[in-house]
Amino acid sequence: MTVAVRIPVLTAPEIHYLEACIGCAACAPSCPYFYVSEEYSPVDKAEAARRILRTKYTFAGRILGPLVGAKRPSEKDLDRLLDIAYRCTGCGSCYETCTVGIYSGGLVFRLREMLTSVNRAPALLQKLSEVEASGGYYEALKEKLQKLVNEAGRLGVKVGAKAEVLLMVTGADLLVGFETVVNALKVLRRLGVDVAIPERPLGIRPPVGYLIGDTSSTRKVLEDIVGYIERIAPKTVALLDGSHVYKYLRFEASAILGKKPSFEVKHIVELLYDYAKAGVLKLGKVEEKVTWHDPCYLSRWGGVREEPRALLVSAAELVEAPKRYGEVSCTGGGGGVAMLHGKQFEIYNSITGVDPSQQGEFLRKLNTDFEKAVSRRINELKVTGAKTVVTACWDCIYSINTGAQLGGVELRAVHIVDFIAKALGIS
Repeated sequence: MTVAVRIPVLTAPEIHYLEACIGCAACAPSCPYFYVSEEYSPVDKAEAARRILRTKYTFAGRILGPLVGAKRPSEKDLDRLLDIAYRCTGCGSCYETCTVGIYSGGLVFRLREMLTSVNRAPALLQKLSEVEASGGYYEALKEKLQKLVNEAGRLGVKVGAKAEVLLMVTGADLLVGFETVVNALKVLRRLGVDVAIPERPLGIRPPVGYLIGDTSSTRKVLEDIVGYIERIAPKTVALLDGSHVYKYLRFEASAILGKKPSFEVKHIVELLYDYAKAGVLKLGKVEEKVTWHDPCYLSRWGGVREEPRALLVSAAELVEAPKRYGEVSCTGGGGGVAMLHGKQFEIYNSITGVDPSQQGEFLRKLNTDFEKAVSRRINELKVTGAKTVVTACWDCIYSINTGAQLGGVELRAVHIVDFIAKALGIS
């Protein structure tokens, strides 16, 4: 018996993705999970979504069904589809390598959306999406936020007031990057920037709904964040997280909300590069060999590649990894995958209280595959001879540090803000 998944409305590019694939598998070597198992190649994962989508979007699929690769899932198919859907980070490397311009990851995330429509999503991400949309996470972060507000007062940073720059602070920033947030404020104040922070966290990892395909939650969270920021009316909003948070706030929000926000969104590395280019930011020398890891969403989707390198070259010896820029190997932790692993699961679950035994086998397999996937990037980074990996995404930092620890490799990933603070002599 088939399951009545809700089939989404596809965009024009997604219609192209649906039937343009020629099956060449040129995308396969670019995917971190292909190295875990060949069954997780982008073309095969996307085909799992296509089989369902053809039942609505192709004439042959509606009439002939399985004879032309069109089939709605049965109950017994759902566990397998859940595994497939979460062996993708949305990194876009498949799109970079596809000979006919297909973003297979986009179809895989549509598969997540269809699974969520029948309540088949990772329990932690599902609950985070719900509480992010309802605002039910404020109390859990109250103590951390108050600590940040106290630091802001000491540094002369405005709270919930109009300023030239609003440093966006999310739940993830408070939970996994608190010291980096403080260092960002110290750096900006050192440069004389008129900066403010919000008086409440703006989402948990907004929008968490994107990670499971919950379009209603995604829209509600973006409306809340954009509305709040427009009331404060900063010129620029600076983000610390170079993950999907950057992609959605900078590029997707205007399309989803049907209007262009009144403020400019930049990752903080772009903002600091602007100050360096203007001669405002001048870094001291750090006697250290470092390498830069390009976060997929920041680099591949946002095109932010030269700015961090320019900052690092001015302060340290920069050694490039074998794969960089658009060819950078994804760590395998984006798209919510790292959030479901080990210590990260515990941190985010402090907000939700989800029973970790739920979906135990799914999580065990996913965590094992994630640990295998990240080892590829660790092997690429260690050949640089650098002991410090500088990057700008919470998932990348966690993934690299986890992979290095598991592999016994002497590597430590740090946020570029923390490195710049060090170069400025800020403790």
